[in-house]
Amino acid sequence: MLRFAFRALAESVGAAYGSSILAFSVAFGLTLLAGNNRWIDTILLAPTFLLPLVAGAFVAHILRNYLSKASYFAWIVPGVLLFRASLEVARGPNATSSEIWNTLFGTKCHASECLYEAFFTLPFVCALSYSVSSACIRAAKRSSMRTGEITAR
Repeated sequence: MLRFAFRALAESVGAAYGSSILAFSVAFGLTLLAGNNRWIDTILLAPTFLLPLVAGAFVAHILRNYLSKASYFAWIVPGVLLFRASLEVARGPNATSSEIWNTLFGTKCHASECLYEAFFTLPFVCALSYSVSSACIRAAKRSSMRTGEITAR
């Protein structure tokens, strides 16, 4: 049980922040190639979170031979951190529902508020994508192993 908990913690931190670093690196490369365009921020952060979704799925694909049941729970630690950040934002002096949404998920965040999105929302999206992708990859492996067993008989 302790081994499973340690592996789940390691996978959640690795998947969430490793995928986030990958997404930021790709966005940085796109910025160098295309200049400082607003569309790069749109695919990296809100409203699409396209790059984090792809990065989480890519990391799951790269680690496909090392996935375990712990990978299903990789979203829990970043989810708890996101929940904690949302409580912190909600307790702020100017906390309205639109302000909370813009700080964590929206496109109208300002300099410091975008850090909440980068440090809490982005890793959660990466980890969630990693968990769903790893579940799909493990299911596909089980299905192909069953099909292989049936055809081998």
